[in-house]
Amino acid sequence: MSRRTANELSRGAYVEVEGEPCVVRRESTSMPGKHGHAKKKLEVAGLFDGRRRTLSLGVHDEVEVPDVRRNDAQVVSVQGGVAQLMDLDSYETFDVETGDLDLENGDEVMYVASGDRHRIYERRER
Repeated sequence: MSRRTANELSRGAYVEVEGEPCVVRRESTSMPGKHGHAKKKLEVAGLFDGRRRTLSLGVHDEVEVPDVRRNDAQVVSVQGGVAQLMDLDSYETFDVETGDLDLENGDEVMYVASGDRHRIYERRER
């Protein structure tokens, strides 16, 4: 995990809020007053819980940036709302909840991972 100033964050960047990796959906900067500092407002969404959060920070404040990976994987098997995926680069296998996706063996998906947590991001068309 690394640190960045709030001013370096833009739409699509990752930031950790309340221990949850989040993606920045919207950002705006307010101009400083006569003796104040500029503020940055970030609207973020959790990668794994989907919760929306709002942060208001000084542009020079530092925030934690999680290590987030996006990779492709193939569905090895599906049982009761849990899919076993195989990463197409490293051939590592792991289990992921399917959510509302209708997956079949052999489907290719894009997944997002942070630490030891994984989530299917989208299903690839054949």
